[in-house]
Amino acid sequence: MFRHVAAVLLLIGSVEVEEERSLRAIFNLRYFTGNGDLLQAGNINFSLEYYLLENLGAGLVYENWYSPDNWDPLLAEDWKQVDNTKWLFHLRRSLNWSDGSPMLLSELKAHFERLRDHGSRHISILKNLKDIDTDDARHTLLFIFKDPVNDSFIHELALADAVVLHPRNLKGDWSVTSGPYYIASQSREKLLLKANPSFVNARPIIKTIEILPPKAVEREGTFDVMKRPAYSFHSHVQNLEKRAGKVWSGYPVTIYYFRFRREHELFARQRVRQAFAQLVAEAFQDVQIPHSIVYDDQMIPNGFKGRLKDWHPREKGDLSALRSEIKSLKKQALTIRWQEKASPLLSEKLKLAAQKHGIQISLCLDEEEGIFAEFVNIIGNQRDPLGTWNFLYGEGGPVHDFYPDVERLFADIARNPRESEREALLHDLHRQALEHSHLVPFMAEHNAILASKAVDLSRTNPFDQRLRFFEMKWAD
Repeated sequence: MFRHVAAVLLLIGSVEVEEERSLRAIFNLRYFTGNGDLLQAGNINFSLEYYLLENLGAGLVYENWYSPDNWDPLLAEDWKQVDNTKWLFHLRRSLNWSDGSPMLLSELKAHFERLRDHGSRHISILKNLKDIDTDDARHTLLFIFKDPVNDSFIHELALADAVVLHPRNLKGDWSVTSGPYYIASQSREKLLLKANPSFVNARPIIKTIEILPPKAVEREGTFDVMKRPAYSFHSHVQNLEKRAGKVWSGYPVTIYYFRFRREHELFARQRVRQAFAQLVAEAFQDVQIPHSIVYDDQMIPNGFKGRLKDWHPREKGDLSALRSEIKSLKKQALTIRWQEKASPLLSEKLKLAAQKHGIQISLCLDEEEGIFAEFVNIIGNQRDPLGTWNFLYGEGGPVHDFYPDVERLFADIARNPRESEREALLHDLHRQALEHSHLVPFMAEHNAILASKAVDLSRTNPFDQRLRFFEMKWAD
């Protein structure tokens, strides 16, 4: 017996317990700068907040780029359209929150009713919801709409805005969640995410995530993964690339565009907006900036659904049909709100094109009276662009004032059951936004993830490169 115990002791002494590794991710969240709550789930304005929400919440369905059907089951195990106003979802049995408590059908119903009444800017179809019937025995949710709804509804359910929230989340507490991770601790210096042991899919391979603010890079210089910030030509972004073990480049999905300010006296004059769009095309059509920035005059990135194949760029210098509108632009200096980090090359190009036609451009970095248009950007990386259009035209969106012009198209897109006709309607929406100059796109920047050599990103979507930590794993 003594020899047996000694052998056991020897075996125990030889076992080494490997310390759990944490992935260090850099996120530029408003929370870290003291400008708001960690997440305002009903008002997601920035892509990194959207990505964080995807890691904390689970939806009924999941958008999987590699799936033949686009959508994979998540909280729901299957679904079907009962008729043109009803969708039935069979939920998985024994759904639990991250703390192990049961996820009740009544909680799910309350969640989607809340989205109907207080939905985010990406949500539109759920606002047409009439009622939700629950069946505890069959474990189902039946969504009943006021008007016909097609499978655009499935896309909407796959958005981060529609992930199922625990009541605590609405009060800023993310310690209990439905998604692959929950927040174990948070401070102004770090968020600690841990894998949800009750997650309906397999637990994430990477068990803990440390989310740090950008200043952590300056202080410590090391990180495992971060989304390359916009304006890749800026020196601090290039320095980040040098620190990374690898740069995983993707498609040009960050769209630079001008939006018009409704307070300006020329805002309502469509042909004046078109004249400005023509001027922008003249200024930037031949611009190619190193570090992945190219001219583009569409709002849907190349390679994504909704891109217009038959959209012809405005001919450079073809302003002859807009002479009177050019005169309107000449009457006063046009104040354009610019981005501080944007390349001086872009502002000089715009000024030179304006001077050629006798138009004076004045740039400002801060809010002031009399702004005609402002330089902004958006990441248009959704496979189905309806969510992006909802964000742009929705209440509080940058082109919400033009929503009455396209409201019929939004309704037709949601109702039309034929995929080909629905896609044609999405093209019509895109074309109308461009032809009527609701906004003026002019450049696009390639996506990129900066990562250490310790991280394997092969499961990450090469098109949108969203920072879904549950799709990542260690390389060694």
